[in-house]
Amino acid sequence: MHLFLSPHYDDAVYSCGGLIAQLTRNRHTARVYTVMGAKPPQTPPDTPIIRELHARWQAGADPVKARRSEDETALYLLNAEVGYNNAIPDCIYRTAHGGRALYTDIQAIFGAVDADDPSLVALELKLPTAHQLWQSIQFDADETPRFIPNDPAGVTLYAPLGVGHHVDHQIVRDWAFKLHRTYPTLTLMLYEDFPYIRQPQHIAPTLTALPVGVTAQVQPLDESAIQLKMQAIAAYATQLDSFWADRQAMMDDVRETLMQRGQGTPSEVLYRVS
Repeated sequence: MHLFLSPHYDDAVYSCGGLIAQLTRNRHTARVYTVMGAKPPQTPPDTPIIRELHARWQAGADPVKARRSEDETALYLLNAEVGYNNAIPDCIYRTAHGGRALYTDIQAIFGAVDADDPSLVALELKLPTAHQLWQSIQFDADETPRFIPNDPAGVTLYAPLGVGHHVDHQIVRDWAFKLHRTYPTLTLMLYEDFPYIRQPQHIAPTLTALPVGVTAQVQPLDESAIQLKMQAIAAYATQLDSFWADRQAMMDDVRETLMQRGQGTPSEVLYRVS
């Protein structure tokens, strides 16, 4: 069983969609679980970042519904299973006790995790009952049937490396570390965060700052997997112009980055945690 923790609706596909395609083609079960997948509050904070992103996404009054639909399309293309957490929304919507918006602009999103972030408590509370995680990795008990065995020894868990320093990527990665400590038989892999790895000079400092030892594993991709990855990325239509001028620019960027990371062989790079 291969379980990919995705901070948002797109991160796992952007970063390791080729690997997912190859796993499912070889009859392995792969599931992508979006950790910050909840809908925003009925009255979200009025912040510059929310106004900017909602205007860019053009996803109507319910942007999370639109993004979930995109995610389902992308994962259908990769033949992967879909899961999401209904308890924690994207960082742009989260507030501290009392209503203070935690991440109000782009600098805050790529800065330090706020000590008052409620997601820290929500995820920490799952660790004492972590056996439930392997039965159904969800916060709403009636939403999704069992898809993880009770014994995590047969599970490979994937989490973001944290290149780019996005707060949600940091939080999900650190949660994965805690799960790995709780279940040492679990195999934990960190994936390089695309598109932030377009600036490869940020990768080494991220690795150096990790509190654990890791071993790099290069995953070569065949042309079929590359094509499926690009098709799946294109399914996230609301996100395309956040990173690229158009679909062709995205495809060129994906291929160039895969070639660069594989030193001439198109590859995704992951890191196995010791």
